[in-house]
Amino acid sequence: MHSFFYTVAFSTAFTSLSWLQQLPEAPASPASLPVPTVATARPLKPKPGYTVIDLMPDFRKFWAQARDKDQATQVKLFQKMVSDPHPEVYNRDVLGGPPDQTFAATLPGRYPAIQAMVQPKMDLVLRISRQIGKDLPRYEKNFRKTFPDLNYNGRIYFMYSLGAFDGAPAPCRARKRCYLGST
Repeated sequence: MHSFFYTVAFSTAFTSLSWLQQLPEAPASPASLPVPTVATARPLKPKPGYTVIDLMPDFRKFWAQARDKDQATQVKLFQKMVSDPHPEVYNRDVLGGPPDQTFAATLPGRYPAIQAMVQPKMDLVLRISRQIGKDLPRYEKNFRKTFPDLNYNGRIYFMYSLGAFDGAPAPCRARKRCYLGST
């Protein structure tokens, strides 16, 4: 059963890359344009430029400290240990929210609503995230071998998304990124 979840997570992550390749790039400045090179006798294989960023270890550390705390303390710990260290993803642009409020302002209302749904399955969320972290290098190696011509230069995030998405490829401020959230 759990291998099904791993397959879905990895499949979603890496098949989303093809969608992300179709997003327009941010305008390039003349200084950043590639300089033409002379062809060599043997073909050069492009080195994959995407980066996988797993934020779930921070979430697991948070949960180890917050598990038995009251909700207000959990919100403060989440902000301190998870969202504040990663403002590039824990913000209104990525996770949504009212346009007139910051992510930090919405967290005290958002966190309890999501936790009420996730709490009964938290052990499963933690177990799957640990397994993804463990298996990711092997899956990524096989993926890169299968798709050597992939031309994606963005980021793939594995994260606790507070209900914002679950495997949604999305542009953020004209950058290519793929966010894979476990609720």
